[in-house]
Amino acid sequence: MNMKKFAAILLSIMMMFTLSARAEENETTGTEAAPEGSKILVAYFSATNNTEGVAQKLAEGLGADLYEIMPEVPYTDADLNYGNSKSRSSVEMDDPSARPAISGAVEHMEQYDIVFIGYPIWWGEAPRIMSTFIESYDFSGKTIVAFCTSASSGFGRSDAALREAAPDAVWLEGHRFAASVSADDVMAWANGLALNLLGKTASTVYFTSDISAEGMLTVFEALGWTPTGNVAVKLSTGEPPASNYLRPELIKDVV
Repeated sequence: MNMKKFAAILLSIMMMFTLSARAEENETTGTEAAPEGSKILVAYFSATNNTEGVAQKLAEGLGADLYEIMPEVPYTDADLNYGNSKSRSSVEMDDPSARPAISGAVEHMEQYDIVFIGYPIWWGEAPRIMSTFIESYDFSGKTIVAFCTSASSGFGRSDAALREAAPDAVWLEGHRFAASVSADDVMAWANGLALNLLGKTASTVYFTSDISAEGMLTVFEALGWTPTGNVAVKLSTGEPPASNYLRPELIKDVV
């Protein structure tokens, strides 16, 4: 296979890696349809707006819904005085059973497959209001990913109590961010998670001859597909012997 032909194939793959197809199974085109895409929620508590910035970048990058966990009684500067053992935050964190009330609720939580939860680190843990949030819904079968913000503390086991409150959820490893983290770094982390978004949203499309990116788009249009996310593509190289498809090791995670 000459370099021009190979380059055309790779260009097609790169183009299609940014697209998604949702369609019924079509035997004549060799298309294997997948389930409808995952619905993602980014829920966060932010006492000083640091976590809010990260949550916004994450939600925007993932095309997710955003929900702010707001305390029924807002925290004042005095409440957040960590140096005062009698401040509201100190008293709450000293009591594992404390459950600060939340104002409002997530509408139709059942629609979400993946839930990111964000919070600041307080005394090495998630604030007690996060336990209130987790205990307010049924997360059975959902994937939960925690993230936190702090000036210096690591993520550690900050989500330990939350995991215990939702044992039937699938918990992925969390991450700590600095408040100044860039959107690119946030998304680099999110894209590296084992969320199986491709498995939930993509179709694998088989073509029996070389085709340009423009040609693929024409096929999608003819089938009435709606590009919204990611698609895995296997293209014919026209090379013998048995398999005429571009070898998976050449396109790695695309297939």
